[in-house]
Amino acid sequence: TEVDNWPADVHGVQGPDLMQRFQEHAERFNTEIVFDHIHTVKLEQRPFTLIGDSGTYTCDSLIIATGASAKYLGLPSETAFMGRG
Repeated sequence: TEVDNWPADVHGVQGPDLMQRFQEHAERFNTEIVFDHIHTVKLEQRPFTLIGDSGTYTCDSLIIATGASAKYLGLPSETAFMGRG
């Protein structure tokens, strides 16, 4: 999907392209990137413990990115303005 509200791209950018750029930026600093489905997070003590389908991980900081879904009310204006931010 088109990301129009990212200030670093005057003409907008596709979501997957932006995600790839984020990953490349992190890798530039030797960040360990793990792709796994995390189903349990223990935030009671540091380092945090994350338990996923493929392993158990610890981290000092955690970004939780769950995505977003629109919740529509059924108003006529929703259709008129859909996809416009």
